[in-house]
Amino acid sequence: MNSPASPRGFRQPRCNGCGLTTGLCVCSLWPPLPCRVRVSVVMPRSEARSASNTARLLALWLPGVELHVHGSELAPREPEGLVQQPDTALLFPSAGPPPALPTIVRHLLVPDGTWSQARRIERRWFAPYALPRLQLSSEWPSVYQLRRGRRGLCTFEATAIALGLLEDVPLGRTLLDRFAEWARRALLLKPGGPPIAAAPVGIDEALPRVTHPATSALNELARIST
Repeated sequence: MNSPASPRGFRQPRCNGCGLTTGLCVCSLWPPLPCRVRVSVVMPRSEARSASNTARLLALWLPGVELHVHGSELAPREPEGLVQQPDTALLFPSAGPPPALPTIVRHLLVPDGTWSQARRIERRWFAPYALPRLQLSSEWPSVYQLRRGRRGLCTFEATAIALGLLEDVPLGRTLLDRFAEWARRALLLKPGGPPIAAAPVGIDEALPRVTHPATSALNELARIST
């Protein structure tokens, strides 16, 4: 596994874990979460040191997540070791209509980066293997606002929703609400944002301050399934 390096290009030092500054860091707020599905994220080298990258948060809160930096010396040079793991599925849109949800998924592959970067990874690494796919509806809402011109879900949101559908709804809801709080704090660092608190929130105040809008849809799925 290749852990993303320390975010760079900022006047204030950024946390290696969450990409935020010391005063806004969320790393100590919540414990890791158990998850039956293993997640392997493949990202380009440019994403590995971007503070706006959200895949690093998956590794922060899900111990079984592996982050593979494509093009680094330690990254796998061929995808066989990833695609040949039992019950592997790919989280990426297909060319045709959305396929049915795979019945058994124990390993989820997630291309990461900008849309064009993720598409290149999908085409070069995974498309030849005709893996089962998990494709999310475009109607899922997003709270990620750090990149100009971006539409749709970011990598963390898409993975959290996918795990909610595959693993259990409460896991997806918890991940989304944690991400909503991270996104709120990340926006404080943008130029012209409101004043930043001098100290991080203590672990005794660990509940999210905001709720992700996608959690209502997951709540409805839980209601229907019971």
